[in-house]
Amino acid sequence: MSQVLRLAAAALTGLCVLCLTACGGGSDSAPSTPTPEQLASASVPGLMTFTKDVIDTQTSEGSDPRSLDGIVPPVSDSAEPWVFQ
Repeated sequence: MSQVLRLAAAALTGLCVLCLTACGGGSDSAPSTPTPEQLASASVPGLMTFTKDVIDTQTSEGSDPRSLDGIVPPVSDSAEPWVFQ
């Protein structure tokens, strides 16, 4: 009986290993393009470019407001202050 249990345990282990290798490692071949929110959160120039683009696209008072969810302004203790032009 112990030989049957060993065989069943080995089969179960093999099945688990097979399942784990089948579900891992799938990646996209092309790198994903960063979203505007990611670009705005990456650097101060990116945030300023994002802000200018939002202002330029909001041309009328009837435009819907743009959500700012997902944007975390970058913070630096050593960088010079950014001049908005």
